[in-house]
Amino acid sequence: MGEKTFLSNSSTLTYQCAPSIIWAAELDQTLLVDRERGLSWFIEGVEATIWDLLVAAYPYERIVYFLSLLLDVPAVESEKVLLAAIQSWHDRGIIETSGKP
Repeated sequence: MGEKTFLSNSSTLTYQCAPSIIWAAELDQTLLVDRERGLSWFIEGVEATIWDLLVAAYPYERIVYFLSLLLDVPAVESEKVLLAAIQSWHDRGIIETSGKP
């Protein structure tokens, strides 16, 4: 997994998995493990779906569109959900960013 770049939004900001993070998808959740810090997280539901789409390298706009269908909300709202997940993972050191917002 490592430093895989998995999302670039319409600006110049790129998101990538932190090098120390590995993950495994289980039945209804995904386990994320930070090998260096000895931390782990389970994500599930919409958050796990977002993770799956990110690591499958779906384009930013396509993820927003898919979430709007899944959640039955306008694209503006689904983008907020996506950005909230990204911010949460960034705050926990699961993903890193490069470029300019």
